[in-house]
Amino acid sequence: MDRLDRLARSEVESVVAVAEAMRLERGSEVAVEPLGDGAMVALFAAPTRRATEVDDVGAQHRTRRAPVGRRPGRDDLPGAVTEFPAAAVPRFIDLPSMSFWPNADHWSVEIPLDTPHRRLDVLAETGFVQLADLPDAVPEAEFMALEYMDWKSGGDTNFAPIASADGELDCRGFWDKGKTDKDARWTTNAEIAPTIRRYVDDVGANFGRVRVIKLEPQDRETAIRSLHRDDNNRFNPDDEGWVVRSWVELTDNPDSYMLLMDNGADGLPDPATEIRVPLHRGARFVVDTQRLWHVVVHSGDEPRYALITSFESGPQLDSWIARQLPDNATVGV
Repeated sequence: MDRLDRLARSEVESVVAVAEAMRLERGSEVAVEPLGDGAMVALFAAPTRRATEVDDVGAQHRTRRAPVGRRPGRDDLPGAVTEFPAAAVPRFIDLPSMSFWPNADHWSVEIPLDTPHRRLDVLAETGFVQLADLPDAVPEAEFMALEYMDWKSGGDTNFAPIASADGELDCRGFWDKGKTDKDARWTTNAEIAPTIRRYVDDVGANFGRVRVIKLEPQDRETAIRSLHRDDNNRFNPDDEGWVVRSWVELTDNPDSYMLLMDNGADGLPDPATEIRVPLHRGARFVVDTQRLWHVVVHSGDEPRYALITSFESGPQLDSWIARQLPDNATVGV
């Protein structure tokens, strides 16, 4: 956005009135959001502009028109902000930049949390468990030689599909083909990465997408704009296991971290619950990413590579996690 208009809380009623008038007169869409410091920010999107949205698995970007009657979130807005008429709002404070924070219109908020699916006790408290480091590194020649696709999720990323819904090199969610994120088929990339294929098979649990992510460096400010939850369990029958995700860090980025946050009472990320998982080579962890908001802050100067696998919760995954815990592991910390 070129600029944001920050307004004192006492002016909010007049701002909303003006916003509603503009919506009725010009068809503009408006979101009025709290900044947490006694101020409000008002953001406009003209209906003739096209907005960019990332789907609930952080998949490739697609353009759409902002839906009628829906207030756009900040990541729905185009590159410029329509301003209030100066006569209607007596005081403006220009902000050259503003940190993004998800609001109630973020697409992640609509993803279900409370369902009857079978879940893992080890993830009940915090939605996260740290495993022992991978004892032997995955050979660099394997993951560097994979065929990567330009697929945006959590930043400037490329993905190499190793297992997909139908064995094709496809990064889309399994629901695009009428499936839950389980019962995956190996792609041609699996032939290039036998160590990764063996690792996934050895877990013994039903798996879905198996992918290597290539993430370009991004600071926290940039990363927060991609903070999201995943829709892992779309089409998942209620009497089957909840799908979660596991990570294995393939490159050494000890100063980078996976940022995790649980939900507050408003369904938005609660900063008081923040967990930072360091991303050194061999770091492994399992996350309920449909529950936790997550994104990676990558402070290196080279791309970060990691293996991400969807697994179905059940006895097989539970016993595997128990075997992978370090001797001094503290679950969820």
